[in-house]
Amino acid sequence: MRGDLDRAAQVLQDATNGRWRELVQNRGVPFWIEARDNLAELYRQMGRIEEADAIDKNLLRLLAVADADHPVLVRIKARRGKA
Repeated sequence: MRGDLDRAAQVLQDATNGRWRELVQNRGVPFWIEARDNLAELYRQMGRIEEADAIDKNLLRLLAVADADHPVLVRIKARRGKA
């Protein structure tokens, strides 16, 4: 599976899509946020910019009150040129 971006994206999509409530109840939010960030990055590598931007927008909303140095927040801002 190494180098198979389509498969990697599908695994991350399957692992996170529609699972917010389940993960919140099981304290899996940090995993979900990291996985969605990874999916956005994969989408960018695959040229799926609109999908990546939609994920970033959602994550930015969720991280609105996070510390400025939160790793995912830092990566998203760097991708958007707002570091």
